[in-house]
Amino acid sequence: MILEKFNMIDKTLSISESKDEVTCLSTVPKTSPVFEGHFPTFEVLPGVLLIEVMAQTSSYLSIIRSDFSKMAFLMGVEKTRFRDFVNPGTKLVTTSQLIREGSGYGIYQASISSNDNNPIASGQIRLTCSEFPSQQLRKMLTYKIRESYAEQQADFEQQMG
Repeated sequence: MILEKFNMIDKTLSISESKDEVTCLSTVPKTSPVFEGHFPTFEVLPGVLLIEVMAQTSSYLSIIRSDFSKMAFLMGVEKTRFRDFVNPGTKLVTTSQLIREGSGYGIYQASISSNDNNPIASGQIRLTCSEFPSQQLRKMLTYKIRESYAEQQADFEQQMG
């Protein structure tokens, strides 16, 4: 996770066979200018950045569902709840599940928990889909989503022997 560049997802952990759910991993950096003001002596990740983590995870699912042909853009956030603080160094597991898909949009239920299954946040994310603004961006996101998932699968297969 690189907060200053809004690069919130580190790895794609799983993609359901039906491509209606994705789980991603993010590690909150131990240091960031964000924490200097939020809050001095009590560093916590701002809620708006937790929303961004859920939006990016949902966006990954939307991109996967389009076979990497369309990019997703945030349209709205509803029913968002924050349940716990997130401190520097925390590992976040974010899951997004498709609720409804329409012509050019999708609604997703997203949730964040800590690595030890402590609920952090949840909400509904509404995304619109359109062509990628550039092929370079399309290639970059396609590589990031596929490569991190492939690495995870290879690690799992190696562990299983």
